[in-house]
Amino acid sequence: MHCISRDRLFAAVKQLDPDGVYRRANDLQRHRGEYIVPGPNWLWSIDGHCKLNFYGIEIYAAIDAYSRYITWIYIGISGRTAISILVQFLTTLQKEGVHPQRIRSDRGTETPLLAAAQHAFMKRHVADISFRDCYWYGTSTANQRIESWWGQLTGGLLFRWRDYFQRLHSEHLFEPDNLADKIALLAIYIPILRQEVQAFARMWNMHTIRKQPNRPNAVHGKPIMLYFYPQDPCIQNYGLKPDPQLLQELTDQTASYGMMVHKLPYC
Repeated sequence: MHCISRDRLFAAVKQLDPDGVYRRANDLQRHRGEYIVPGPNWLWSIDGHCKLNFYGIEIYAAIDAYSRYITWIYIGISGRTAISILVQFLTTLQKEGVHPQRIRSDRGTETPLLAAAQHAFMKRHVADISFRDCYWYGTSTANQRIESWWGQLTGGLLFRWRDYFQRLHSEHLFEPDNLADKIALLAIYIPILRQEVQAFARMWNMHTIRKQPNRPNAVHGKPIMLYFYPQDPCIQNYGLKPDPQLLQELTDQTASYGMMVHKLPYC
């Protein structure tokens, strides 16, 4: 086995393909444009975290794009199904008494019921509103707010769990095709994961986002304060009260699903 240092390899590639190295170096300097949101509940960014799917563990969350406040997070075994996402959304609306004016997610198989519900709620406020004016589809990589938070969650917590589960699998202590192994892993570790992930999200909601000199339009402060009590008196809370009749109808339609959604407390 021959080991080649990174510097020697880079020098060889640079000599063989100088134009390609130059282009890639320039790509590394690119920055995304300013992500400007006018206030809380103007837009929620929603997505699932798939790094633990192999072990049957689903994580789904929503983040307010203005304040970066985590409005809901779910840890369970069916978080990516369409009915599960809808129940999570309805449960959040019941507890918070507010829904956003817009939602952004990828065009996955788990989002159509959520998208239809968001459109229905908005039509109770603006009768002729189009679907595109209240629900935005895009790629996961373009869904910046939630993707950025997944990076924080993975780097601060989930990487240890991922490595631990990988070790169980590599040492043949967990086999994904073995039903007993799957049930045991979920029964033992999901309660612990819920506790740790929810604690991480609570800590995130109360931590301080520092001012960024190179991004003058980026808001700074504690997400929980930016969401509930924006410092700038000119900032409007764009949240709308969900129509109680529609909320009850949708809740009744999904009641038979029998899933318990774990919602974050405020503190």
